[in-house]
Amino acid sequence: MSWPARPVLATSLLWLAVLGSALAVAVVSFACRTAYAELAELQRSGEQHQEQYRYLLLEQSAYGSMQRVETVATQQLSMRVASSSEITVVSAAAVNR
Repeated sequence: MSWPARPVLATSLLWLAVLGSALAVAVVSFACRTAYAELAELQRSGEQHQEQYRYLLLEQSAYGSMQRVETVATQQLSMRVASSSEITVVSAAAVNR
């Protein structure tokens, strides 16, 4: 190679390295933005699931309360509390015979 061609070649290689580096920065920047958008979407989804979970816990506690069970039993199922004369106590010895 002749003496004047070396600086041109070196400059060309440096420009190619700069362009390659700029392209790599653009690709990585796009990948980061895409990943961040996906993270934000997953966080929103997680918050919605947490809100739904809290609602379901509240609903479970409302349906499972003793007052609600007693109200449903008396009004919808026509149940009542047994009187003491209707209660029979069975001992374990009588069951084993």
